[in-house]
Amino acid sequence: MATIDKNTLDKVFRYTDEEELYDFLKEEVYRNASLAKKLTKRFLPDETACVDFRQEVENVFLCADEIRSKWGPSMDWHQIDSGLWRMYEKAEYLKDKAKCHEAADIACQIISSVGKEYSKDEVFADDSFDGDDFCTYKCVDLLIEMIERDVFDQKKLNDIQREIQKAARMETYADYCICDFDMLLCVLNGELSEADEHLKTLDTKIAVQRYNRDKNKWIMRKASFLQRKGMDNDAASLTEENFGVPEISRRVIDNQLCNGQWEAAIESIGRAIKCTPHDEYSYVNECCIKRIEACEKLGIIETRIEDYASLMRHSCSEEMYGYYLNLKKLMPDDEFKVKLKEIVTELMKGSLLFTHKCVARILAEETSLELLCDCLSINDKMENTEGFEAFKEYASVLTMAQRMLVVRHHVDAIREMAATATSKDYSSVRFQMERLLDCCSEAMPLVHELKKEFQETYKRRHAFMRELMRLDG
Repeated sequence: MATIDKNTLDKVFRYTDEEELYDFLKEEVYRNASLAKKLTKRFLPDETACVDFRQEVENVFLCADEIRSKWGPSMDWHQIDSGLWRMYEKAEYLKDKAKCHEAADIACQIISSVGKEYSKDEVFADDSFDGDDFCTYKCVDLLIEMIERDVFDQKKLNDIQREIQKAARMETYADYCICDFDMLLCVLNGELSEADEHLKTLDTKIAVQRYNRDKNKWIMRKASFLQRKGMDNDAASLTEENFGVPEISRRVIDNQLCNGQWEAAIESIGRAIKCTPHDEYSYVNECCIKRIEACEKLGIIETRIEDYASLMRHSCSEEMYGYYLNLKKLMPDDEFKVKLKEIVTELMKGSLLFTHKCVARILAEETSLELLCDCLSINDKMENTEGFEAFKEYASVLTMAQRMLVVRHHVDAIREMAATATSKDYSSVRFQMERLLDCCSEAMPLVHELKKEFQETYKRRHAFMRELMRLDG
C-alpha cells in the first residue's frame, strides 16, 4: 500500500481554493463507493450515533469569522445565517426520518442561540440585517408541525414550552421582535391544557385581531385543533361559517381533490370564488386552476372555458400566453375570436403594466391588427418600457398607416405628459421619446418635430432643455 505524505497533503489543503477542493472531493466521493459509505456514516444525521445537535448549532456561532466594524456586530452574521439554515435543513431531514426529538432540539437551540447572540452582538445596529429572522420563523413552523402530529410525549412538550417561554423574554425577541412565538406557545398550551380552556383562548385571540390576515391564521388554528381533537361537528360548523377565509376553503378543496371528489371540489371552488373579494386575484386564480383540473377529470368544457378566460383577465405574467393556447383549443374559431376580443378589450381598459408584450404577441399571432394597433397605442405615461418593447417587436405586423397611428398616439401622450412635468419628470419624457424613436422608422420625423415643439414651448425650463439636448446624444 502506498504511503501517505501528510506534509504534501497539508500543502495541497493550504494552497487550494476551498470551493475548488470541495468540488474535486465531491466528484471523487461519487466515484468511490467505499468512501461514500464512510462519508454517509460519518455525517448523515440518521447514520450518526450520539451526536450533540445542540452543540452543532452552538458551533455555528463559535466558528463564525470576526469582522471589524465601528458599530454593529463583531461576528460574520451572513456566515452564521448560512450555518443556521444548514442546521435547519438537517432538522427537516431528521423529522422526515421520524427523529423528531432531535429535530426539535435543533429548532429550539437555533431559537435560543439567536436570542442570546443577536442582541449581545448588536446585530440590530446593522441595517443590512433588517427583516432577517435567521430562520427562527421556520423553526417555529417546524415545531408546530411536529407538535400537531402528536410525536412528543408530555415531558418533551413541557421542555419545549419552557425553552420557548424563556426565549420569548429575551431582549432579541421582546425588544427587536425578529420572531413571534405567540402561535407556537398557543399550540403548546392546547396540548398541555383542557380542550375547553384552550378553545376559549383561541376565541379570544380571534376576537382581538385587527387585520383579517391575522384573524384568519387563528381561525385556521382553531379548525385544526377541533379536527385533531375529534370534534368534527364543531370543526365542520367553523369551516362552514368561515368558508370565505382562503386558508379554510383551500384545505377543504385540496382534501376533496386529493380524494378524487371532483364534483364536490368543483362546487366548493365555486363557493370559494364567490366568497373571495374581487381584488384577491391570486387566490381566485389558484381556485380556477384547481377547478380546471377537476373539470378535465369529468370532461366538462364550458367551465374550463370560463376559468381560462378568467385566468387571462387576471394574469400578471407570461402565464397568460399558456392560458390563451388552452382556451383556443377548447373553442371553435369563430367563438374564440369573439371571446378573445371581449377579454382583450377588458384588459386594455385596465393596466397592461406586466402583460403588454404578451397581449401584443397574442393579437399578432391572431392577426387581429385593429386590436393590436389599439394595444400598442396604450401609453401609461410612466416609463412604459413593456409598451415600447411590444411596439418595437410587433411594429412590422402593422401596416404603415397603422404604425403612424400608433406613433401619433404616443406623441400625444408624451406631449400631455410634458405639459404637467416637473423637473423630476423631464428624464422620463426624454426616455419615452428615445424609446419611441427606437420602435419604427415612422417615429423619427414626428419625434424630432415634437422635440422642436418642446424647445419652443418650454424654452424657459432649462433642466428640460438639457434633457432634450441629450436626445440626439
